[in-house]
Amino acid sequence: MIEDITLLNTKTHTSIQINSQIGPYWVEKIVVGPIKGSHHTFKYLEQIGEYMDNTTLETRDVSIIAWAVDSQELPLSKAKGMVNSLCSPQQELEIVFGKYRLRFYPDSSVQWSTKEGENNDLMAKFLIQGQSFSPMWGLHSPIQTPIAYTVYGLVLPLVIPLDSGLVFGVIQPTVSARIDNQGDLPMGCIINIEATGRVDNPQINCAETQEAFLLGKTLEPGERVVIDTRVGSRSVTGIVDG
Repeated sequence: MIEDITLLNTKTHTSIQINSQIGPYWVEKIVVGPIKGSHHTFKYLEQIGEYMDNTTLETRDVSIIAWAVDSQELPLSKAKGMVNSLCSPQQELEIVFGKYRLRFYPDSSVQWSTKEGENNDLMAKFLIQGQSFSPMWGLHSPIQTPIAYTVYGLVLPLVIPLDSGLVFGVIQPTVSARIDNQGDLPMGCIINIEATGRVDNPQINCAETQEAFLLGKTLEPGERVVIDTRVGSRSVTGIVDG
């Protein structure tokens, strides 16, 4: 049974703790349904049977049933308000369970029980349900590997020793890295390029296939380029002045 979770709004970054030990939110049931799969086949004329082409993974259903409980630290009215503001069908929610996370979109706003025994001055039962369009569990803190970076030696106020001088910066020499995917499916990665100086036409090469990705642009100091190769999120984004 999944319990002791953090429910996070990925848009507003607000969150609540739902667990079975301490309040003000107590878990009753968290149901993460099975992943739906679709098998795609083809066949030729007069063929007996079919050939399997591929299988795609579809959505999975998510349901959270919990209680908001009145306490001195957080009155029930404020606890209910936090849940209401957390859940919106237009904003993605994230279930954080241990070191893993699962994201989903709510089907509706929070559904509160209308029974007097389940919604009164002391406690209130609520339901949040939705669908996860990226149905695989992933790491809450993604694997990060620096490929090349600069270690700065310049510290203000600037004091340059007469006998040894001062190293202003050291460029870390590694220019390639291997990052192992610990999951079950190929998912891609996020490549973050930040220019600490003027960089002309940066290029990324795949050491195994020799494929090259060239950015036909001159990056000025402080500019960033974020390359997302994850399935369903492929994009290239330039960031200037934040």
